[in-house]
Amino acid sequence: MDKTIALAISVGLLSATWAGTAHIFGLISWVGFVSWACFYAAGGGNAGLLKTLPSNFTGALYGFLIAYIPGILHFPFVSFIITTIICMIIVVQSKWSVLSFVPGTFAGSAIYFGNDFDLSTTIYSMLIGAILGYISEKGGLYLAKIKKVKFFRRK
Repeated sequence: MDKTIALAISVGLLSATWAGTAHIFGLISWVGFVSWACFYAAGGGNAGLLKTLPSNFTGALYGFLIAYIPGILHFPFVSFIITTIICMIIVVQSKWSVLSFVPGTFAGSAIYFGNDFDLSTTIYSMLIGAILGYISEKGGLYLAKIKKVKFFRRK
């Protein structure tokens, strides 16, 4: 089977399943889809998964810090200062290969803000999304290896 078609089938089936069931588990489907997209943007495979998860997770943690610290430090422009420092940290941390996927870190932070500052649901939804990305890729590669099946044989 053509690889693109096989991947489309795998992604389509898993996407429908995720979109239809995430809420049952108290998870947010769009959060998972962003992490899923990060998996592919990070190059897919084992390396993509190992870059996506730490980057997304640290991004969510940084989002938490950006939201939390100004609430305990009360001086002018604290939000701007904290945001500046954390964004600088995001770029510097990219020197460490496991945290080198900077877009994934920014995505994790944005997801945290967009998910109404709910850190646990954000983390779990991102985890499932990245894993579904990995499974969808493996499923597509598996389907691509399937040869045409002949149902009728001529004698």
